[in-house]
Amino acid sequence: MVVKKESVQQTTTGTWAASTTVTVLLDRIGLVTQYDLLHRLTPSATFLGANQPDGLYRPFQNIQIVAGGLTYCALPSDAGGEGGVLQHMLNQLDGLGIGYPSGAITAPDLTYVPIKLSFHAGVRPTKRDGGINLFDLTGFIPAGIESSPQVTWTTNGNAVIDDAVTLTSGVLTITAHRVLGSTSEIQQEMAVQGVLDILGLVQSGAEGILPNPNATGFIPSWLGQVQSPIATASDYSLELDMVLGGFLKRVTFLAQDATGTRPARAEDELTSLRLSIPERGLTIFQFDTEVKSGMLPLGTQLGVDDVVAYGGASAKGFYPYDLRAYGPTTLEQIMGYDTRGRQTGYAKWGQTLGTNASGDDILVLTERSLVYQGRLSNS
Repeated sequence: MVVKKESVQQTTTGTWAASTTVTVLLDRIGLVTQYDLLHRLTPSATFLGANQPDGLYRPFQNIQIVAGGLTYCALPSDAGGEGGVLQHMLNQLDGLGIGYPSGAITAPDLTYVPIKLSFHAGVRPTKRDGGINLFDLTGFIPAGIESSPQVTWTTNGNAVIDDAVTLTSGVLTITAHRVLGSTSEIQQEMAVQGVLDILGLVQSGAEGILPNPNATGFIPSWLGQVQSPIATASDYSLELDMVLGGFLKRVTFLAQDATGTRPARAEDELTSLRLSIPERGLTIFQFDTEVKSGMLPLGTQLGVDDVVAYGGASAKGFYPYDLRAYGPTTLEQIMGYDTRGRQTGYAKWGQTLGTNASGDDILVLTERSLVYQGRLSNS
């Protein structure tokens, strides 16, 4: 026998309301490898050329995916709603679809605008041929095993989507992409995908890493943070302890300027970034954030509200750092930088801030994988 792979829209939906937390219950079925969230958003007026899609993602102040008392995903929760923007841009970067086209939105032909966010549990969101890897078992949420799986959607109080257009109503639906089967069938699928080989590195402690002989898989444990600096900072003097405790795939910074009628991204706030390990006297990298912007694919990301930059510029104020490139071992180059067993303060982010004003925040999302030692199936 082989596993069953299926994509199923969940029965429960969520209805938008300002300044609240909306809970959407999820099926207790299978190992979920990806959740797709679709927000059918009704604007107060027709979008004009000056209204840009950054604002369509601001109703997502935070999204959390929880089950069995564990939080598998939590975005940076900021009242400006740029956490949703950050996740949208990562989706585009990862090849998980456009969510909604970049560029001006002029006279939609629907009464609502469909906005999609994806949460991929593993570290291989796309296949070698470029297609979306919906059933990637390098990470999963054990929804069929843990109790009370649910998504909690935190909305902010500002219904301004962009300038003059506000949010009238919205309905959230969720689709689960999941793998079902017996333990042996799931392990067979893991072998086909090469996941058992990855687990073997963890179990044996290959290349000197911390061994975990009881590992049966990997689960996501994403953590969002919000910094609210009160002044500029020179020479990497604004420090932030790195999130530890697992394999760190990627850490993304987003600089938010909240000085206008609604928040936007800014490139003149977080101007340089350093990652260091003080106890080892090691600097992993340090460079201007605009270097990172220049590494992003052209035309696939929004500029600041897409003004001027549309169609041929990298994103502003958006800095994703994939830490797998810096991993010294084979496992770390696949799963992420290994910080298991490390204590707070082991690694630090140093930040240089060029400008600062009241309301400016820096959002940080750490995509982390933890070793899972539980069951793969109820059968």
